[in-house]
Amino acid sequence: MLDLTQKALQSRGFSCQRIDGQTSLQGRSNAMKAFDEDDECTVMLATIGSAGEGVDFTTAQYVHLLEPHWNPMAEAQAVDRVHRIGQTRPVTVIRYIVPSSIESQDKMRTINMSLDTISDADKAEEKRLERLKKYLQ
Repeated sequence: MLDLTQKALQSRGFSCQRIDGQTSLQGRSNAMKAFDEDDECTVMLATIGSAGEGVDFTTAQYVHLLEPHWNPMAEAQAVDRVHRIGQTRPVTVIRYIVPSSIESQDKMRTINMSLDTISDADKAEEKRLERLKKYLQ
């Protein structure tokens, strides 16, 4: 998804930086520096995992979650990299969700059910598989 987004942004003249799981520590540092200091660089593309720790995006003002993560806490941690101490502007977070998709289901309820007991976890897994089969038909 980042590849497609990056290509679309660049084709429309946006300057952006990117960090993901394959970005080296030096590459992350360079991307963060460019995003913080280069006025032409208005977009940082980052995976949830790479944006969840060890980075500070307080120069950002908007967060667009293009691919919701299965773990809502990981999403929250990534958003917290923007909305944290040192942020001086309002932060807007936008989640892109496909209607009637798995992402639109109540993930927290499913996670909580699966953590209650092994029996409940088995039931939750069965329900999840039933939903997946329904969506794939």
